[in-house]
Amino acid sequence: RGTPRLQIQLDEESAKQLEVFTRQNLDASAAVIIGGKVISIHTIRAPVTGGKLQITRCTDRVCEVIYSNLTK
Repeated sequence: RGTPRLQIQLDEESAKQLEVFTRQNLDASAAVIIGGKVISIHTIRAPVTGGKLQITRCTDRVCEVIYSNLTK
């Protein structure tokens, strides 16, 4: 559809922690925080299993900001 999205792969330990968190917080909002600043807020639609997640609805170049901070 031409909308930006960001796909992320986590290490094993981080993947386990994120799975527990997302299972406990379905349909809740989660903030992406970088450098102590909230960059974006997203709704947890499903448990994140296997350490792969996708961030969608990246308005205001949010996906680019997250990506550039993760690849520093």
